[in-house]
Amino acid sequence: MPNIFYCDWANGNDATTNTPLGWWSVAYTGGTGPAPAADELVTGATSLNTASLTVVVAPTSGSWAGNNAAGTMYFYGYSGAFVAEQVDCAGGGHFHIAADFVYCAWKTITSGATAARIAPNDEVREKTSPIGTLMCDALWTNLSKNVVLDTAQTINVDMCESAWTGDNGTSSANGVGTTPIFAKIGSYSVKIIIDATPAANQRQAYYNIADVDLQTCQQISFWIFSEAILAAGTLVLQLCSDDACTTVVDSFPFPAVPITALWQPVVITKSGGGNLGSSIKGIRIDTGPTTLPTAGKFIAIDDIIATVTDGLNLTSLISKNTLQQSTISSTGYGNEAWLAIQSINGTTVMIDNQASTPANNGRGYSGTTETKPTYFRTPFQTTPVALTTNVQIVQDSGTSEVARIVFSGGWDPITNQQIGDTIFDGLISRGYGLSTNSKSWITITRISFVRYTIGIRVVGSAGILIDFISDLNHSYNDGIRAETSLVTELIINTIVNCCNNFSNGLNFQYPHIKITRVVHANGNYGFGITLGSSNIRIIQIDEINNNTQHGLNFATPLPGASCNIIIYVKDCGDNGISGVRFDSSNNIIRTLVIRNNNIVSAMGMNQIGKLTTTNSLLVISPNYYNAQIRVGNMDGNGCYIQHRSGYVTQQVASAGGTGKEWKIYISDSALCSENCPLELSIAKIACIANDSVTVTVYFKNSHSTIHSRLYIEPFQIAGVDSIVYDDNTGDTNRNQQSITFQPTEDGTVEIFAQVWGPNLEDVIIDDIAVSVA
Repeated sequence: MPNIFYCDWANGNDATTNTPLGWWSVAYTGGTGPAPAADELVTGATSLNTASLTVVVAPTSGSWAGNNAAGTMYFYGYSGAFVAEQVDCAGGGHFHIAADFVYCAWKTITSGATAARIAPNDEVREKTSPIGTLMCDALWTNLSKNVVLDTAQTINVDMCESAWTGDNGTSSANGVGTTPIFAKIGSYSVKIIIDATPAANQRQAYYNIADVDLQTCQQISFWIFSEAILAAGTLVLQLCSDDACTTVVDSFPFPAVPITALWQPVVITKSGGGNLGSSIKGIRIDTGPTTLPTAGKFIAIDDIIATVTDGLNLTSLISKNTLQQSTISSTGYGNEAWLAIQSINGTTVMIDNQASTPANNGRGYSGTTETKPTYFRTPFQTTPVALTTNVQIVQDSGTSEVARIVFSGGWDPITNQQIGDTIFDGLISRGYGLSTNSKSWITITRISFVRYTIGIRVVGSAGILIDFISDLNHSYNDGIRAETSLVTELIINTIVNCCNNFSNGLNFQYPHIKITRVVHANGNYGFGITLGSSNIRIIQIDEINNNTQHGLNFATPLPGASCNIIIYVKDCGDNGISGVRFDSSNNIIRTLVIRNNNIVSAMGMNQIGKLTTTNSLLVISPNYYNAQIRVGNMDGNGCYIQHRSGYVTQQVASAGGTGKEWKIYISDSALCSENCPLELSIAKIACIANDSVTVTVYFKNSHSTIHSRLYIEPFQIAGVDSIVYDDNTGDTNRNQQSITFQPTEDGTVEIFAQVWGPNLEDVIIDDIAVSVA
């Protein structure tokens, strides 16, 4: 029988002795009367607290009919502490407990949902992460890193633009480009080298600041970069009430910094709790009281701010998004990304890319410029790990399409309803958020990952279904990546946001992938979407904007040929190098709307069905003379074909013909020669063996130096073993060119026109006629 299990990163326990068939469990005896049913309310006869049953589990001894049932029950909607008491069921039965309910959810997919505990058809439900909190209105500006709040949510302590005074340690200010550290805000961060022989409670460096009142705050937040691993409490940040930084008012023990040489955002509550000082004039870094830092190693800190408990800080995500994310929403800003913060300076919040992006890099926000209510939220924060470490990893496989294992997020322990999504935050943009680990027939839905090496890594798996994911943002590599061969298709129904990652929003390196919809692939420091393989089909991309390099990147296929199809790209614009880059051939985009970007091809023939452009060109890389981009309907003006040395358009007949005509224009005569001509396929003719075929076409050259040719290539069909052609040169008249050939088998022959010449001129082709004898 399939089971539903429960998982809670914040409060769960992978070592729980009670298998979590609900959020809470309790051992019972003396079960009497009608057996309770799923979702039935129970009430403590003494405590009067309530809960609801998640699932009916058979007694381990006795029976309800025999008034002596005993076993374990599982619940949701726990209202408060039960005591040793009788518990009454809404359906008429009752049972007895000796103690309060126990919270029994697992903590992780890795060590909780192990292969020994789960099986095909089972579902693992993740607790929803904390919802967003409305803080104020803010101005969001398209293509800007800055979000400007109408009311400051934090108070500046030190932006770390000047060196501190070294005491037992030494201090300096380090510029944006300094290796191995740089600034997260402004031009400098502060570097402090720990004393060669550190002692407990020893001041390492200090700095006098302008007098500031922090009594409305309870926490501080800042960025830290450490040369050595720091255990919790190794260093202490102290706020002082005097210029000399000798009188400590508030203390903040550093959290653990388990990974070196990377920026990590932290938020720390004042030791002992309570509000901060009302007159702070200095700040200092001390060694801790018991655990000492590594001698002679440095730390860097930046952007020190004070904040309120559970308020906006450097570990927060911000968005115009509504409070919950459960479906695609065109209203209420439900599709807006939850974005990580690079820095906070008064009312200015700067958007990050990956966590170690310097202050002067990154892409920022992509969307409508407007002032709107703005929210912040704090996801479940996972312990920072190294680049290729799996944070969570699937442990078991399903067996077929109808016997999957499902991992689903957004579940509320009180209502047991899927009300939103579950977001995990790796803090330093390192580690694999969730890896499929060569496990197959897995469904993942409403579980999001920000600030990892890769958010979701599909590796060596078959039958993976990614149903609905709201956010895969701020990764060091990719929001999502499929990187080893898939036995069956990877199916993705909806990904709402793959934004502000350092390499790619979505990166697919192996074939057989079907995607229904990508809403936003914006602001990535590399590419929006990379298709590095073949047989990938995407139905709709809403936005692929503001990426540093290419928006849509058809990369060199691995393995085999390309042949990817995208049905509809609704908005592609403002990308750094190009909107679409073809580095492979035989790709098709059915409908593309592009603005402020070129479409570039460096290989083979690629097709666009309907193309709408604004401030955009089609470009062939100069070294690829066989490359073409073929457009069925460009800006409502009919067909268009771009070559490296010119282009072909369809237009109303202007040279004596009827209906429509082709115009072939040489735009780069240096690249257009008889060996590398502009070429157009003008017809495909069905032939019958031994019938003579004559094809006539009218050519009109705009200049006497232009060469144009009607021809067929040899070996397309038996009996035609050499090129057959008729040249049109030397004048600008409308001339009829003719070729005749006689195949010896049934088949199809393709007819071509070629154009070359030394000047920027054109050739018009019209009125094709075919006769058979």
